[in-house]
Amino acid sequence: MEYDLTDLARYNARIDELKSCGAFTHRNVGFAVPLGDVNRFTQRYRLAKSFQSITFAGYSDVTSNAYAALLRVFLVWSAFEILLRAMKLKQMDTAPLFERHGASSVLEAIRKTDRDGKVASFLLGKVNQTHEDVLSTFLAGGSVNIAYFISGVRHVFAHGILTPHAGGAAPEAMASVCTSLSDFLLKVMDAEFSRCLDEAPKAGPLPIEEVKRRMAAMGIGGQQPPA
Repeated sequence: MEYDLTDLARYNARIDELKSCGAFTHRNVGFAVPLGDVNRFTQRYRLAKSFQSITFAGYSDVTSNAYAALLRVFLVWSAFEILLRAMKLKQMDTAPLFERHGASSVLEAIRKTDRDGKVASFLLGKVNQTHEDVLSTFLAGGSVNIAYFISGVRHVFAHGILTPHAGGAAPEAMASVCTSLSDFLLKVMDAEFSRCLDEAPKAGPLPIEEVKRRMAAMGIGGQQPPA
């Protein structure tokens, strides 16, 4: 499907393969969380990527577009939070991951779009200290972890504070900044999902003794579970 992860079919095939040879675990698929959590990520990713627009009666097109872009950041970040857990990764440790995918060029493009830094400036004072430090460094022209820009937008919007005109920003600029952040994060999630599959341990059939142990633990085959 157009809005699915590039390697969703390979992911599903991997699960079927592991189950058929009796070697299925979520770690053998390539993730650190149960399969249900990974499946929630794939669905939330599809929801975020398939989101195109939203219509508000009585609002101009430019304002509606900016609200849609803000809402898309919210959806995209919610998918990324699940993927972070699946990769056993904390937000504070994501800078190298994002730099592999060209985060610096995205931030530079945002600086050119929002030349006065009105979007980032508006977030100051409305986020925690870590976000404050990152956004202040960004406004000073420094290199930062883009994750905190994205999560800052998400959090302040979700609490009803960030709007298309916030801080005197032009709604067109707000929409452009948010679209750049969302598009980038969707690209990163797709690539990292594929990488997890690539780096998953190769697994063949379980050794016969392990099969017997598992059967005994379940009380199958007339054996009693080990004490």
